Amino acid sequence: MGDDGLALTSAGYLKPVDVQAAAEVLPETATWIGKNTREGQTAPVLWFREGLQRMGLLRKYRGRLLLTKAGAKARRDPEVLWRHLAQRLLPGSEDSFAAEATLLTLASIAASASADRTSEDHGHTRG
Repeated sequence: MGDDGLALTSAGYLKPVDVQAAAEVLPETATWIGKNTREGQTAPVLWFREGLQRMGLLRKYRGRLLLTKAGAKARRDPEVLWRHLAQRLLPGSEDSFAAEATLLTLASIAASASADRTSEDHGHTRG
């Protein structure tokens, strides 16, 4: 994402060339069926963009997809990105039950995803 953002279609979606560029770097699209040129038909790209918007890193404005102030700062500093995402993921204060439950859930998902990739990498299947 450049400083000028990305032009959107009249319907508010990424243009085909930008969908293709995003699809090339998102692992979920490696086995996705189709040309990956339309956001509406390339769900992982759509979900990723919408997620970045929900996290406050991107916004739509006058037919363009732009970095927010937080997104611009996070682009330059991975630690800033990490802190921003962590703050957005945790509900309430860091000491609340909901925050602790969220952290445990995220850790479980990360460990499960890692275990799935590890067994796939070694030719094993889970069952």
